[in-house]
Amino acid sequence: MLWLCRSDPEHIHRTVGPMADQPSWQRKFRRSEIHFEQLAGLVQRFLAASPYGAIEEIQEGPDGAVVHSWSGVIRERPPAEWSPIVGDCLNNLRSSLDHLAWGLAAETGRHTAFPIFGDESEYKRVTPGRHLKYVRKDAHEFIESLQPFRHVKGPTAHLLFLLDRLTNDDKHRELIGTEVGVAHIYVGAPAGEKAEGDLLTFEFEPRDRWYTNGTTLTRYRTSNPGVYVPLQFTFDVAFDPEGPAIGQPLLTILGTLMLVTWMVLLAFEERFFAGSIPHLIAPPLEGRAEYVGTDTFAERTGWRPT
Repeated sequence: MLWLCRSDPEHIHRTVGPMADQPSWQRKFRRSEIHFEQLAGLVQRFLAASPYGAIEEIQEGPDGAVVHSWSGVIRERPPAEWSPIVGDCLNNLRSSLDHLAWGLAAETGRHTAFPIFGDESEYKRVTPGRHLKYVRKDAHEFIESLQPFRHVKGPTAHLLFLLDRLTNDDKHRELIGTEVGVAHIYVGAPAGEKAEGDLLTFEFEPRDRWYTNGTTLTRYRTSNPGVYVPLQFTFDVAFDPEGPAIGQPLLTILGTLMLVTWMVLLAFEERFFAGSIPHLIAPPLEGRAEYVGTDTFAERTGWRPT
């Protein structure tokens, strides 16, 4: 998946539009968009300076075979100052869901919030008298259908669970692994003077070892010194590999969480607020970014409309 963002600082403020007549959850969501666009500009400028790279080393063995090894090089690390911006983006997304619950509760209840639970028994024990005590009863079933414990692949596969984990982590630790650059490796067709009986073998290091300067990304061994394989490495800024996003690309994860949150907000607006708010919430970054991918968000989120 890939987010292609076309943004500049002036454009951000021109396109978000007036917020005074928007419900509070829409205003929170729009703030997350502003932070996302700010990050997109920072990441694009950072990557344009080629902070990451790959270096090839060629060694010839005694049997005449040749081993090509590629190591990652980190020339510059993402600035630590980005981490609070990432946290602001995530926290505004999470807060938009809580503001939605506040709207569903007619702005009542000091503990009113949008619950995100991985354990069903805990959800049923806690939420009726706390998170959902004042939330309109006809919304309870729909809220429960969106819980991580309903995901067919388990709660940790649910993107709302990831959003909740990341916002909690932001209170205690840095979200960006400032020593990492996540790589994608494109392997081309073998080229050169091929002969019958040529042997070609590849070794790829586990992905969790791609985040250290000088680490081996991949190597291949060819029995024919005249054959080589073109490789193309692309790098991106990633979340901390030790955190819940396990080193996934920063903008891809943030953009995906924005889309999922928007889907949830829109679904509730259509069901419970149609006619009572000026406008339904617009798609994230409408006209300002493109999403390219094949993921089914319903599958990724465990989306189960009732």
